[in-house]
Amino acid sequence: MNVDQLKEKLLMLEPNAGDFLLVFSGKTSKKVHGLYKPETKEIIIHNKNFNEDNGLIYTGIHEFAHHIHHVKYGPLLTNRCHNARFWQIFHTLLKKAEELEIYQNPFRNNPEFLTLTQKIKDNYLKNNAQQMKELGLLLKDVALLCVKNNLFFDDYVDRELKLQHNTAKTIMKISELDLPPEVGFDNMKMISSIKGSSAREEAVQALMEEESSPDAVRVQMKDSTMKEDERETLQDPKKKLQKEKEKIEKTIKTLNEKLEKVEKMIEDLE
Repeated sequence: MNVDQLKEKLLMLEPNAGDFLLVFSGKTSKKVHGLYKPETKEIIIHNKNFNEDNGLIYTGIHEFAHHIHHVKYGPLLTNRCHNARFWQIFHTLLKKAEELEIYQNPFRNNPEFLTLTQKIKDNYLKNNAQQMKELGLLLKDVALLCVKNNLFFDDYVDRELKLQHNTAKTIMKISELDLPPEVGFDNMKMISSIKGSSAREEAVQALMEEESSPDAVRVQMKDSTMKEDERETLQDPKKKLQKEKEKIEKTIKTLNEKLEKVEKMIEDLE
């Protein structure tokens, strides 16, 4: 597969991605398969790392997701480019690529992977989540017993179970919501933080889909509750930078006030 063919496939996934340059380095790299340069909107792929097209396409989609992330949501203000928004974009592109038969999911075409995946989901992820739900019911019983005996529940959780207070409360909340263990404990924790039964049900349904991912659902839920001015700021580079500037200025002010207090305490001690 050459550069033009790969770029054509990428634009099939998102025709309105804006201009970008796709380059094959003609080299191998032990560090990365590809990279994206936001300053020049350039995707560089070390094509000699691949001996088949599927892996090359996967890397192309990954770097293309960085380009879309940069173009659609403005400059990244931290070094953390692989955030939830990026993974949501990337997984959405992969899903479309599979639907268009541009990319083949290697984990769905290998019987060994399929067997192990089903075993992990059924025997471990689901069972662990179910056990956590049952633990939540037991913790509720303990909480009631503490009230009956005029004792502190947090003290019991802390000293007797050696469990973090917030963890215990989350497990109890998950049990109250009666979330399906098929989604796994980590996803049950995420869903329990969503306000509104209809929104939680929507998240459950999304996670039950084979092609969905936790990051995609997390971003979807965040976007659904986002205010209009927040949405405009997110998609307007100038507004985004202005908001970040105000945030930094506020942080500097707070730190300067703390510094003055510390300096005054040092003077008093001297």
